[in-house]
Amino acid sequence: MKKGKIVVVSGDKTMPMETTMTLKNGIMMHPDGSYQPANGGKQLKLHNNQCMDMNGKKYTSVTNLQKGKGIDPAAHNMKNTGKRNMSSQMGNKNMSGMGHH
Repeated sequence: MKKGKIVVVSGDKTMPMETTMTLKNGIMMHPDGSYQPANGGKQLKLHNNQCMDMNGKKYTSVTNLQKGKGIDPAAHNMKNTGKRNMSSQMGNKNMSGMGHH
């Protein structure tokens, strides 16, 4: 997420996300950075400079995404129970032609 908006990364191109997208694990990602888990859980929102790859794995930064250092969703969700929603920047260098940043 950059400046409050999700951008899609495809190869070396970056463009704004204009429509809701379903990730490989069933997460519904919206252009405003909010997302609905596939299990129907509480809607969350990604923070600026965080990332999510097309498999739905969250990262605290593009650098961590590139290093493969994702957030454990179970531990992260328990830790943030009752706190404000998450926000994120999306991206994935290992995707076949498309990613979020």
